[in-house]
Amino acid sequence: MDGAETLTAFSGPVEAKESDIDFLQIALDCAPGMPLVLDVGCGSDCQCARWLQQKRTLFLCCLDMSTESLKKASTRMGSKTDFVRADFRQLGAIFRPRIFDMVSCFYSMQHAAAPLAVAKEMVTITAPSCPVAVAALADAVPDPDPSRLPLHPLPSPLRHCYKSFLPIGVLSESFQTWDCQLERSWVRTHVYQEANEFPCSREYTVVRKSDSWKDVVVTVTDTLTHPHAGMHEKEQDPCYSRQDTPGITLVRPMETFGDDDCPKGHMEILFEAALGLDVSLLP
Repeated sequence: MDGAETLTAFSGPVEAKESDIDFLQIALDCAPGMPLVLDVGCGSDCQCARWLQQKRTLFLCCLDMSTESLKKASTRMGSKTDFVRADFRQLGAIFRPRIFDMVSCFYSMQHAAAPLAVAKEMVTITAPSCPVAVAALADAVPDPDPSRLPLHPLPSPLRHCYKSFLPIGVLSESFQTWDCQLERSWVRTHVYQEANEFPCSREYTVVRKSDSWKDVVVTVTDTLTHPHAGMHEKEQDPCYSRQDTPGITLVRPMETFGDDDCPKGHMEILFEAALGLDVSLLP
């Protein structure tokens, strides 16, 4: 990591954090064999995706809003990885429903202005009975009961740097109102000081999407087929598609990010969107 990254809320290698590993393993155990995984807000270091890549994942799709983060991420991931630059709020417009066998968001939910809306989009694009996993910075208040472990409140630097934070328990409760089955939810108060973590609480939530979830029927007007797609539906089905939504334009895959410093051969799946989304083509 560079100097800037070492000060972020997820600082330090994920392998050095037992709680993070437990969270990722629980989520992966809920997924079918060789799953197709989407990591929302992968960042430049792809902490979650890189750990999953070493396990039993078939294919990874890493999504982020930052061009620079995706360029760096492309140098750290294997060949079975796609990179998508898009706003978190547009998951349902980019991907067709029920396409992924696991959807994760690893310490990136605070970048979303409407985190619950993003969480619901994550459920929509997850296959039935498959996991949605979120590790998030928690907005905790001091516990009035001295017999319980104190929950670290968010320090002021975090409140000024990020867009939103959810009170503890809100995310798991919301998932259950969307007919998801709660697998595990817990709060970590321990701070890995050796990893330069901010002194705040962190909440882990893993749910399974219900078989009875009713997805919105969309019209697929343009598709991109990937060789690793369709593991839980018809083999010929496309991996990625978009709704027939005004202002959403599919940009065909390219061989590189257009930067000679980036490796060749990575699939670049980009979308030019209206509604103020900055997802223009990379230079």
